[in-house]
Amino acid sequence: MADQTRPVTSLDLGFWMRHSISPLIAFLRAAGYSAADQGEHIRMLCEHVLPNIGPRPTALHPIKSSLTNSGSPIELSLNLCSGKPTVRYCAEVLGSTWSNDDDIYAVETVQKCLTSLCAELGFSRRWSDRLLETFTPTAEEAKRSQENLQKWIASLLPPGLETKPVSRLPFAAFAFDLDGPRALPKLYVSPKVKEIGSGSSTNETIWNLLRNLEPPINSKAVEAISEFLLEGVVSPSIDMLSIELVDEEDLYRARVKMYIHTTTNSFNTVRQCLTLGGRRRDEPTMKGLETLRTIWHLMMQEKDQVADDYEKPVNDAVQQAMKLFFSLEITPGKDLPEVKLYVPVFAYMKSDADTVENFEIMLKQCNQEWASSGRYRDMFETALQLDVDAENVIEHQPDC
Repeated sequence: MADQTRPVTSLDLGFWMRHSISPLIAFLRAAGYSAADQGEHIRMLCEHVLPNIGPRPTALHPIKSSLTNSGSPIELSLNLCSGKPTVRYCAEVLGSTWSNDDDIYAVETVQKCLTSLCAELGFSRRWSDRLLETFTPTAEEAKRSQENLQKWIASLLPPGLETKPVSRLPFAAFAFDLDGPRALPKLYVSPKVKEIGSGSSTNETIWNLLRNLEPPINSKAVEAISEFLLEGVVSPSIDMLSIELVDEEDLYRARVKMYIHTTTNSFNTVRQCLTLGGRRRDEPTMKGLETLRTIWHLMMQEKDQVADDYEKPVNDAVQQAMKLFFSLEITPGKDLPEVKLYVPVFAYMKSDADTVENFEIMLKQCNQEWASSGRYRDMFETALQLDVDAENVIEHQPDC
């Protein structure tokens, strides 16, 4: 309610600093960032991100982010594509006050954060402003979205399955790829809030947005995605969109990503998605599939190989709605999107120890020497302050 709002204080900022700086530094050190680069990334985090996350959690107001399984609004990750680890993090913008009837999706705070980032980094707002303008819900849509939220979640699950209460959908977030001293941001916006609030699919709105960006996304890529969504392999609508924040002159190569999910997790499903229903059969895609097949059982937290049609049971029945996630990545001028897979490991893991061991095996098989030499395990334990051989903890939620 509006009368329950509370502005962010120094205690709130201190809380988020305690729970985010140490894990980020653990990742940065393990990945070999210089002390100067680490300091620059901590400065960006503290000046532009943490003040916009929202008040610290309390017993009356627990963490409400849907970005992570634990409820934390900050998610850390590593990119090992080049062989050298690159740190990334994502942060959901929850706003400067507790949930407010007038701005429950913290649009004002998102705009404030976007303004400060683009001003400091000198990035264009041409695409980001269009994205926000298109999917910011009206007051009535926001209200209806909240009213229909639990019903929408229930519609994704088998009949009779009880759903967990959710206070709100994630609307916007910022992600940062940390390249040396530079933070390369992306803006994430969910069309689902407007879709649930209006009762109508936002797919056509998305296609029109992409075609009318400047420079525009290739119509062939838009058509390929539109057709694929209708083939029944994945959910027929887009869960989230992201755009890179770049200089004006670099918009021609800026990436737009669309995120989708599946209700199955067999390798047959993975193959269909990564080839975009057979549309992508280039050498890198097919070679990547071959490599992925050799480690797929480990991704699913199984010790032995599994059949192509094997469906891994989820840990929690409500996770049946979204078993795998994929992104469709497009840039102006490209005829087809690049497809990437995201496995929600928390839905399948037995323990931290087993999961770390499985990842070490996977990384070794993929010739990731950095991560297979024990540094991945060390980073994991340092960041979470956890001994994985002594603890079998799955949830890691900040103390209230």
